[in-house]
Amino acid sequence: MKLMQHFKSQEEVHLDAAESWLELGNIMEANSELNKITSALRRHPDFLAVRYKLLAKAECWTECVVVAAAIAEFAPKCSLGWLHRSFALHRSKQTKLALESLQPAVEVFPDEIEIRHHLAGYECALGNLGRAKQRLTEALKLAREQKCVDEWRRTTLGNPDLKPLWKMLDEAGI
Repeated sequence: MKLMQHFKSQEEVHLDAAESWLELGNIMEANSELNKITSALRRHPDFLAVRYKLLAKAECWTECVVVAAAIAEFAPKCSLGWLHRSFALHRSKQTKLALESLQPAVEVFPDEIEIRHHLAGYECALGNLGRAKQRLTEALKLAREQKCVDEWRRTTLGNPDLKPLWKMLDEAGI
């Protein structure tokens, strides 16, 4: 094994540095590190994921939609692009479009709990509490199957969009 295989590529170093700067809350330095990555690698899902985090931290939701759509295109087997795009749409006050753009993901990712959480939140925000409850019930069913009900409950209680349904948890003894 060559010694060089133990070292990260320069691109990986910049990507890791960008993530570290983001964790420290320094958007400018994170962006500077991302700008050092060659343009040929800027379509890579890992780069796009960090770019999304940076833009979200800066609350540039319109740009987030574009980056999330690229993640969905270049990593179609990953739900992250779908989730990020819908979240960015929701944050940019386009909740109905967020809901519509995420609904097909239920078929693409049938075991993904987070998709149902997001859909439930958007339905709540739109005042569709019956549909929101249905989506949250679907998420709970999956959480039980995947043996992660405690995590599901924390996620539900941590989502202010789902506040109208929190009482449902207490009534169901969850």
